[in-house]
Amino acid sequence: RPREAELIRVAHHEIGHALVSELLKPGSVSTVTVTSRGAALGYMRQNPQDDQYLYTQEELEDQIAVALGGAAAEEIFFGSRSTGSVGDFEHAVNVAKRMVFSGMSPLGVVSQKDLSGKELQDAVNEIVSKQHGRVRELLQKYRDGAAGLAARLQEQERLEGTVISQVASTAAA
Repeated sequence: RPREAELIRVAHHEIGHALVSELLKPGSVSTVTVTSRGAALGYMRQNPQDDQYLYTQEELEDQIAVALGGAAAEEIFFGSRSTGSVGDFEHAVNVAKRMVFSGMSPLGVVSQKDLSGKELQDAVNEIVSKQHGRVRELLQKYRDGAAGLAARLQEQERLEGTVISQVASTAAA
């Protein structure tokens, strides 16, 4: 079982994901928990969506934002990140690469085989950095709501998406 300090961090991390998801796409969060599952110390489950084969730039940016929500929440509440964000960053980078190869970056339409590693890395960094700034701004705005949700999550170990949704909608009012 993780130490108490780790559980507190995990609760804030998972609430970061959940609150960003709920703010960008209301009704998207099914549950959030700090119960370990496999290598994950906690997780946020989104509601199932209909099969989707095409994504807009905005939808992909929102996916990156949700992935970065955990690390951004850790930065805001603890002043630093943890290794708990490794998988999130990998997901954000993969989505950003997909955007670059789909002509949704400042590079415009590019040939994947003609793009240098540095050009790709710079474009990915630009996309991810922009979303990181957006997420930090969002979470700062909803800081009190996030702190309250994280405390409830630590205590109850699991919250339903409707609880996240209520906080997201009341904090916005």
